[in-house]
Amino acid sequence: MLATHLANRHHVSWHTKDGIQEPNYIGSLVRASTIRLGTDPETGKDVFVPISEMLPMVHPNDFVISGWDISGVPMDKAMSRAKVLQYDLQRQLAPMMQEITPMPSIYCKYSSVSTYGADDRPRLYRCQPG
Repeated sequence: MLATHLANRHHVSWHTKDGIQEPNYIGSLVRASTIRLGTDPETGKDVFVPISEMLPMVHPNDFVISGWDISGVPMDKAMSRAKVLQYDLQRQLAPMMQEITPMPSIYCKYSSVSTYGADDRPRLYRCQPG
């Protein structure tokens, strides 16, 4: 989610095997969801409008978003290790994400978690009490 937010906010496009991908908020509840407004009396068809036109909402680019990861490494390292995003997107987002230290995982509330360190060697990550 953090990567999506940064790519949209900074208009980062990236290369994929199918061509260049532009960022968008397709699928975003805030930007893409609609609500049934009623029925058009002339056609009898349902009328839908975007939720963002019915309710005042902040644009997603104005959200303040952080990230979490059980390892505690900066978000650029967590993103790289997860191997979920295209390499070109990771390369462009890394400078923006390297300063973001993730919040502790929800798992930290309940136990210590075995994970991998920044050097990809196993270690035990002990969460801070509290």
